Amino acid sequence: MTKVLVTASFGHIGQTIIPLLAADGVEVRAVDPDPANESALKKLGAKEVIVGDIRGMRLLIRQLKASIKFS
Repeated sequence: MTKVLVTASFGHIGQTIIPLLAADGVEVRAVDPDPANESALKKLGAKEVIVGDIRGMRLLIRQLKASIKFS
C-alpha cells in the first residue's frame, strides 16, 4: 500500500487531495497544527492525523521514519 504524508492538510489543496488519495487506496497521514481539525481530516479520508507544526524537524523526522520501509 502506498503511504503519503500531507502537510497543511486542512488547507484548500489538502481538503481536495485527501479524499482523492483515500479513494485510490492510498494511506494518508495528515499533518495539521490545530487539534480541532482532527475529526474533519479523518472524515476526509486521512487514516492518521498528526497534530503538530511540520516546520519542527523532530516531527518531520519521526514521520519520515514511520513512513519508510527498510528491507
